[in-house]
Amino acid sequence: IHLLNMFDFIQDDNFLNDEQKKFIRNSIFGNSFNWYHMEQSIETEVSDILLSHIVVQRPEHGQSVSKINSDYFKDMLSILTTFTKKHNIKLNTLLRCSINYTFNNGIEKCRIHRDHEFEHKQLLLCLNDPIDKQASTVILHDDEKTEYKKIPPKQYQAICFNNKPHYHFYPKVGHRVMAVYTFT
Repeated sequence: IHLLNMFDFIQDDNFLNDEQKKFIRNSIFGNSFNWYHMEQSIETEVSDILLSHIVVQRPEHGQSVSKINSDYFKDMLSILTTFTKKHNIKLNTLLRCSINYTFNNGIEKCRIHRDHEFEHKQLLLCLNDPIDKQASTVILHDDEKTEYKKIPPKQYQAICFNNKPHYHFYPKVGHRVMAVYTFT
């Protein structure tokens, strides 16, 4: 566990219980999990294709509150709740949850972004053991130029941070599967 400045950044490689790991192995990586084609990882002119499973739609997409979009909601909420309880983080509202499957799409990295234009917390959980350890997540300082942390992907490793600009590199080989949560 790595903790800096009272919640600026938390890294935890060991918070999932056996039941949650079994859910990830058997459901997310099972034969009947639905992946959906997405033309863009974030709203931009660049086509950076990925596969995604949206568990909770973000509130910015036409509704006033987040909307449950998947039968896997309870299992994914359990994972977030386990993390927030372990780290004494108050969970008010789950804004967004998706599972993103990225691969070599010809693009080096997604553009720098914040998931919402308002204050929120972010939890990224690596669900697989990517071959390409260079497919890192990079968190920046608020100036969007200075690197704060660069985290290589590691199975079952979670990183949590406040509303910071960030981006990720696409794998050159293999794939990278991440659970993405935003919450208040």
